[in-house]
Amino acid sequence: MESQEFQLPVQLYLNRIDYEGDTTPNLENLNSLIQHHVSAIPFENVDVLNHKVIDLSLEVLSQKVLLNGRGGYCFELNTLFEALLRELGYTVKSYSARVIYGHPPSVIRPRTHKVLMVPLKDKEWLVDVTFGAARFTKAIEWKESESTDKNLKITEQEDDFLLQTYFTGQWLNVYRFDKFPMLPIDYEVANFYTSTYPGSPFRHRLSVNIVEGEKSHILTGCEYTIVENHVAIKSPITNRDQILQLLRDVFKINVTTQDLDFFNSDYIDSNMEKANR
Repeated sequence: MESQEFQLPVQLYLNRIDYEGDTTPNLENLNSLIQHHVSAIPFENVDVLNHKVIDLSLEVLSQKVLLNGRGGYCFELNTLFEALLRELGYTVKSYSARVIYGHPPSVIRPRTHKVLMVPLKDKEWLVDVTFGAARFTKAIEWKESESTDKNLKITEQEDDFLLQTYFTGQWLNVYRFDKFPMLPIDYEVANFYTSTYPGSPFRHRLSVNIVEGEKSHILTGCEYTIVENHVAIKSPITNRDQILQLLRDVFKINVTTQDLDFFNSDYIDSNMEKANR
């Protein structure tokens, strides 16, 4: 747990995401903060693959992401972004989602994703800075709707909502979410499960994404994908030099060769097989 005396370094955070704009709490500034965040800080699970403990305390997250030039996965980045918004004067509530990417909506998945809700002007806005692969680059009104850029839409289900993204000519399911109350200890449990459970995909497959203007860069297993104008260009990754260059130059992650110990022949064989299915 974080120290009660720890103060989030707001200016350091804003510098990390290259944000020099107005911080007054409003929708325009919120969207600008989201855009800067997803363009500067990648979703990545390198530490999980290396079987490191994922600490959700703000002190540790600040050191890792703001000072050490790393990214993180949802529990890390949305926790950090939530703290930033609170420091800037926003009201923020946090909930959980069931990721069903690649599955039909009827499939029941565990609550392994953290999402944020920010109320502004009598409306509620869904915020998520960790799903760059879905081009989640702005807040979306938390109701049955379609985003103005037509990349994302929300459909109200029987007991919850379904988020979908428009990808290569079709709408794909991203996650289901609701307003089930979540406490910090709930995220600690979900984080422990996601980062340590042997069957968790984050333990076996590299997952990285970042947004660059109109492009999404996605690295999954041994496949690097660039998505632009709903067209996906895929390239196989076959050696450590390729992965190191991508992580450093494209995804802006400060990693060393030791951080790539997981990228061995067994990993490559397993993930190349999945990519070719």
